[in-house]
Amino acid sequence: MTATIQWHQSSGLKFNKVKVTDTKQSWIWAVGPNEQLQSNSVDAEIDQHSHYGVFFVDMPATQNAVTTLPSISGTSNVSAEGQPDYYHGLVYAHAILLGVAFVIVFPVGVLGLRWRWSIAFKVHWMLQLFATVGAYIGLAVAVAMSITGIEYAAFGETHQILGIIVVAVLSFQVVMGYIHHVNYKRAGRRTTPSYFHLWLGRVLIYAGMVNAVL
Repeated sequence: MTATIQWHQSSGLKFNKVKVTDTKQSWIWAVGPNEQLQSNSVDAEIDQHSHYGVFFVDMPATQNAVTTLPSISGTSNVSAEGQPDYYHGLVYAHAILLGVAFVIVFPVGVLGLRWRWSIAFKVHWMLQLFATVGAYIGLAVAVAMSITGIEYAAFGETHQILGIIVVAVLSFQVVMGYIHHVNYKRAGRRTTPSYFHLWLGRVLIYAGMVNAVL
């Protein structure tokens, strides 16, 4: 399939992210569904596209200085690069791993420590460890998506920055939890690392929840 596109660069657009000098400018595409909408009602429901994704174009290689539409021949555009088929699978894996970790498992692990069970501490650290590993894997998936140029390759989005910080600090939170446990068994009471671990955990959980909707 060949697409002929005429683009007039305008610096006045507030949210303009198209760069004519970019050798890997992202564009979106969508096709389907096959069913045609046969209604004049403004309330008619529109089905979501059956297939969609992102492709990248070498913009300097496609520029034409003339004001009329350029004539394009051939069956393919060598300046365009398609999005890998596994992209949506990575998106779902990232969302599920981080969402389950910060919205479900981490909070349940905190509540489990409040239960008067003989195994309360074991429930706490096992759930937190499970969620931490899931968060690490979720971050690895996100980084892989970005460095391969699928989307957000510049690592400049708020969601990316906050996500990396939160998951990175989890390692420190694990260490503080271990120190708290050792000190508590030795002194029989909370110490400074205990309160640091407690409040840092709360901040990380809230930050993770907020980042899920950014």
